[in-house]
Amino acid sequence: MKADVLPVTTDEPGLRIPAWVPKPVAEVAREAYAAGDESARKTISRLACDERMRRVWHELSRRHRDGTFIHPPGLRSTADANERQAHFMRMVLQDAVRPGRTASRRQAEREHSRMLEMAR
Repeated sequence: MKADVLPVTTDEPGLRIPAWVPKPVAEVAREAYAAGDESARKTISRLACDERMRRVWHELSRRHRDGTFIHPPGLRSTADANERQAHFMRMVLQDAVRPGRTASRRQAEREHSRMLEMAR
């Protein structure tokens, strides 16, 4: 069965999480959506449900032929690789919806320039 014909799960009113969203991301999206304000809900809907994010979540779930993740999080933990990757994907979504945790491109470039100056 193709992934694009899998059913959409309906959780909260207004939140429809497609079947292609990894389970850890879907879990966090449900929790954050239920607890969030309107702005957070819009962000969650975009990150968890927008078709354009399908490739992102797929890429973060990809593995090498030997079974290791192509994009491992670099977290040190006693958890197995699957648990570390799931934790990493949860963190991506959680960090995006926390107020003050995301920056515009201009803000990020200014911060980068400031840090380069400090390093010099």
